[in-house]
Amino acid sequence: EHSDETFCIDNEALYDICMRTLKLSQPSYGDLNHLVSAVMSGVTT
Repeated sequence: EHSDETFCIDNEALYDICMRTLKLSQPSYGDLNHLVSAVMSGVTT
């Protein structure tokens, strides 16, 4: 009903960031999860 933070995450954009910026040739779900958690942590602190 109530939310302090809401995130909408685009999988294709995550893959793009991992491949172009982080230079990962085949990002795993672990890589994507790590990226999401790092961003969420930076926003919510």
